[in-house]
Amino acid sequence: MGTLKYHVLILLGLLAMASSENTTSNPTDLEKLLTNETMSDGDGAGGGDGANRTHDLTKLDYQIQHFQREKWIRKLNLTSENPNTDMMDDDRELDKDPELVQVSCIVGSICELKSNHWNESDFENSTLSFTALHGSHLWMYETDNNTISGVPRYVGRFYYIIGIQKSSGESKEYPFVVNVTEVAIPNHKFLILLALPTPFHFSEFPEYVGQFLKDVARAINASYSELAVKKIKAFRNTTLIMFFNTTIASRRCLNHEIDAMTAKMVDQNEVPNPEFVKAMGPRYSIRHVSLGLIKSCHDSLETILSTTPEDSTSTDVPSTTSSSTGFSSSTLVDFVILVAVIVFIVVAFECWKFCYRCGKPINRQVMRMSQLVDHSILEIDNPAFAMNQTEPARTTENGEQPPMENTTA
Repeated sequence: MGTLKYHVLILLGLLAMASSENTTSNPTDLEKLLTNETMSDGDGAGGGDGANRTHDLTKLDYQIQHFQREKWIRKLNLTSENPNTDMMDDDRELDKDPELVQVSCIVGSICELKSNHWNESDFENSTLSFTALHGSHLWMYETDNNTISGVPRYVGRFYYIIGIQKSSGESKEYPFVVNVTEVAIPNHKFLILLALPTPFHFSEFPEYVGQFLKDVARAINASYSELAVKKIKAFRNTTLIMFFNTTIASRRCLNHEIDAMTAKMVDQNEVPNPEFVKAMGPRYSIRHVSLGLIKSCHDSLETILSTTPEDSTSTDVPSTTSSSTGFSSSTLVDFVILVAVIVFIVVAFECWKFCYRCGKPINRQVMRMSQLVDHSILEIDNPAFAMNQTEPARTTENGEQPPMENTTA
């Protein structure tokens, strides 16, 4: 038995040595690159070709970055494919990475990322590209002054890679995370119907959404950081856009602030204000603008309207009562006239109340549709947005699509 144990131990030792040799003889791709680079440095020191060394260094840098990209993709392979939920739970390893930039944004509002989050010199004379990892939606685009801008569409945690291609041929990639949250449900929303641009433009080109908010802010002399898009939908061959002011309190109805903002877009005849239409620019063909009240503002309006008839009847009736105890023919006529007046006032008020709630036919349809989406987030890429494949995209009179010029509020 002692001899058998001795032979078994020797056999196990030989197997362990063979396994160790195989491991060291099969390095990873990155280790191969580093080994080759070390050997090329030795050759160069001995009089090798300098041009070949430069080429090898460039190739090595690209392959190392590609290896790092694959490492990031493998790390982030736990993400969900549903963009309406959080894309990934907190990862302690990723959060500790010094190269990982995390940005906080609000859904429906313009979110900007400055180049100072990374090495600013990399962004000079460079072309940027964006890669969404595992179900994240792409909403960002490059603007002036090395700024990345866009309007997030969903709430959650999303991972991206920004690619930088310099004019010298050098390329770099940086991973970053965007945490998108939503503000409290607003008590108001503004509705705009556009003939142009079409829903197709807003769904396919992210810059259209951000430019719309900037143009509205400029037209009403406000900051675009105060505005947020609620919905963008197709409605009767037009584009319906719902947006609101994030700085107006949602728990109480600030009528004066809402009315002041409304007056800049809608005139007394409930048609789009000509100055607002002119300030928006030629790229927008505005058909209709209106205000919708929800939650606290809608409840306060109901209270005011319901108490008004009682106040009017309590003040009118005592002033028309007679001190006479008998009923003459003239008293009867006065009583009939009084009843008729009261009925007329009540009917007129109810008609006014109904019209105030519903508005014109297009207003009533818009409000009914909006009531279904009060508690949802921005759904700009809803399948309902997609234009019919047999329907050509609408264009301007000269046959071109509406131009998108960068303007600032």
